[in-house]
Amino acid sequence: MPALTLSPTPMNELFFERELKNYCAYAFRAHEVTNYAIYDQDFLRKLNWQPTDALTIQNPVSENWQMMVTSLIPHLLKNIEQNKTESSLRFFECNRVWHKKGETFTEKKIVAGIAYSQKNSINFYELKDELDQLFALYQCTITWTKAEKNSYPWMHRFQTALLKHNDQTIGYTGMIDPAFLANVAQGDAFIFELDVEKLLMLSGQHVEKFAPLAKYPFTWFDVSMMVPLEVTVDTLKKIIMHADGRIFKVDLIDFFKKEEWKAERSVTMRFYARDSEKTLSHEEIDHMYGHVVLGLKQAGAQIR
Repeated sequence: MPALTLSPTPMNELFFERELKNYCAYAFRAHEVTNYAIYDQDFLRKLNWQPTDALTIQNPVSENWQMMVTSLIPHLLKNIEQNKTESSLRFFECNRVWHKKGETFTEKKIVAGIAYSQKNSINFYELKDELDQLFALYQCTITWTKAEKNSYPWMHRFQTALLKHNDQTIGYTGMIDPAFLANVAQGDAFIFELDVEKLLMLSGQHVEKFAPLAKYPFTWFDVSMMVPLEVTVDTLKKIIMHADGRIFKVDLIDFFKKEEWKAERSVTMRFYARDSEKTLSHEEIDHMYGHVVLGLKQAGAQIR
């Protein structure tokens, strides 16, 4: 018999996946599910969707189970349908997906989650903060970029973001299109799909750096404005951060939409500033605030 060399699974991968699941279970407050690695054709027909890059099993157990999963979201939607008597649900799954590419295929591990509410609308930015906390846990710098093209029919046209580190996409997140969700249940739903291996790689790149405590106090201001729908919160944050080098943090405080505001919404941002060498004077603060307002107006905002 030929010799076979066995190598143990790297412990850092096991610990990383365990920590990731713990976050989804406790911080994201979701129940873990483990679904089949094969699509349920009956349910796909109910969704009115068929994957175009799925691997097909040559000898399936039945005609209803013959395509390997390309995304974990359809089965999470099925979990919602099976439990839709509940008004609020959260599930997550960490599993593998497969994509066919010509004569070959790719296999990768994905973590996906869904937050569903039958009666109350889901706040996109609250869920965004929860995901940002996950990235902060692994000390990954992630940029939320508006998805110009939706890869899946369940992705909301105006509330879907690609999650990127530099130019590398590690996943996507956003609201489910209400018309698509209606095939399964009535209500609102927020989803995400992240590449586990890319997250693991990014988490290992961070080098901890220490800085002395600040000697001088910071100041903060709120800016309320009406902005066009196409201007994202991430864009507003970048504009404010770039207005002055002494601004070190920008937060979304509030946003509000009305049906009569067809192309606009109300947004309130808070920014924090500090000078590392002295206490900021009133003149410097006014000058800084003026630069912030100017940048926001150039992006189409109307300051209130």
